[in-house]
Amino acid sequence: MNKTTKIILGSIVLILLIIIITPSGKNNTNNTSAPVVEVSRVFDLDSLYGKNIDQIVTTLGKPTSDTEPTDLQKQNGNITEWEKTFDKDSQQLLVTYNPSTRKVVDFFISTTDPSGATGDTSSIIKIAGNPSADKFTTKPVPTMRDKSVYTGVIFTPKNK
Repeated sequence: MNKTTKIILGSIVLILLIIIITPSGKNNTNNTSAPVVEVSRVFDLDSLYGKNIDQIVTTLGKPTSDTEPTDLQKQNGNITEWEKTFDKDSQQLLVTYNPSTRKVVDFFISTTDPSGATGDTSSIIKIAGNPSADKFTTKPVPTMRDKSVYTGVIFTPKNK
C-alpha cells in the first residue's frame, strides 16, 4: 500500500468511528436540555367562580395566610382589598377580596419557574384549571425589569 492509500483508508476508518461513537438525536443520553415537566390542574378556578372568600375557605380549607384587617385598620382607612393565600401541591393561590363585602376581586398564581419569571404563561393557566374565558379575564403580570417575561397571571372574575 502506498502512502496515499493509507491516508484515504485511515480517513475512512476515522469517519466511520466518529459516526459509530457519536450518538444520534434519537438515542442521545447526554441531552443537556431540561426535562419536560407535565403541568396539571392544581386549582379549579371555574369551581370558585361566584363564591365569596368565606365560601372559598370552605372549599379550599384553611389558608396559609389567614388574616383579617383589625378594627383599628378599618377605622384608620378605607381598606377595600385584603388577601388570603392557599397552598396546594407546592403551588400557591392568592385570593384578593373586599373585607367588607367579602366579594372576590381576583386570583393570582405565580410562575412555577425557579427563576421567578416565565415567557410562557400556559403552565400557570393549566395550574388554574384552564379557567373559562366567559367567567374570567386573564392578565399576565410582567416583571419589573423585562416586560416580555411574567411573574404570574391574574384571573379576574367577570360579573355574572
